[in-house]
Amino acid sequence: MNMKSILHLGVSVILGGLTCSCSSKPKPAPEIPAFTEEVEKEETHDFYYCGYFVFTDDSAYFEDCATGERFKLNDNELLKEIHTKYQDINGNEPGELFGAFRGFVSYTKNNKPQLSVRKFLGFNQSESCNPNAVMSDTYVVYFPDIKKPDRKITINLLPDYRFTWNENNFQTRQVRDTIGYWGRVDEEDIWLDYLLPEDSIKTDGIAAYFDFPNMQLWVDSLRLTREFRK
Repeated sequence: MNMKSILHLGVSVILGGLTCSCSSKPKPAPEIPAFTEEVEKEETHDFYYCGYFVFTDDSAYFEDCATGERFKLNDNELLKEIHTKYQDINGNEPGELFGAFRGFVSYTKNNKPQLSVRKFLGFNQSESCNPNAVMSDTYVVYFPDIKKPDRKITINLLPDYRFTWNENNFQTRQVRDTIGYWGRVDEEDIWLDYLLPEDSIKTDGIAAYFDFPNMQLWVDSLRLTREFRK
C-alpha cells in the first residue's frame, strides 16, 4: 500500500491517547466547542470535489461523490464560466454533468453547508460517482482487538464535511471528544482540521488516507474500518 501521503503531525499530543500516555489519575476531557452558527470555517484549504453539476434557472447545485449529498454552489464569476461550458454540452436543458473542481465549504447563518469553486478542473462525460465509495461514514478501531477491547476510537466523517472523533477508554472510563472539518486533498487523501479549546495545543490538522476498495481509513498508523450497523 502506498502510504506516502500519511503525515505524522502530533496526533498523540492533540488527542491524548493514540499512543500510550499512562497516568495514575485520568484527567477529565476538556470541553470542546459545539457546532453552532457562531463557528465559522476558515477558508484555508482548497479541497478536491468531484460529482455532478446541476444548473437550474435560478440556482446551481453540486451532487458530491464523496458524501452523496447535494450542495448549493455559491455564485461567482468562475461559476458563470462553468455554466457557459455546461450549456455548451447540455444546451439549455437541465441535467447532471460530471465534473471536478478545487474549492471550499462554508456555512450559512442557518448552519447549512455550501460550496465555492476556486479552480475548475473540467467536465468528463465518461466519469460517474461510485455509490460504493462514499467516504462519509463511521469508522472504528479497537485496542488491542475487537474481542477484548481496552479502548475504542470512532471517527465519524459527516456528509456536511464536519467530523467527530471519540476515544473511549473502557478501563479508566475516560472519554475524549474532538470535532472539526474534513476535506479531500485528492482522490484518496483527506485532511482533518480540528476545532479545539482556546487553551489546547494547536495543530494544522492531520492527513488521512483511504484504502480503496476496502474502504479502510488510515490515520497516522491507525487502520480504521467501517462500523457495521444493523
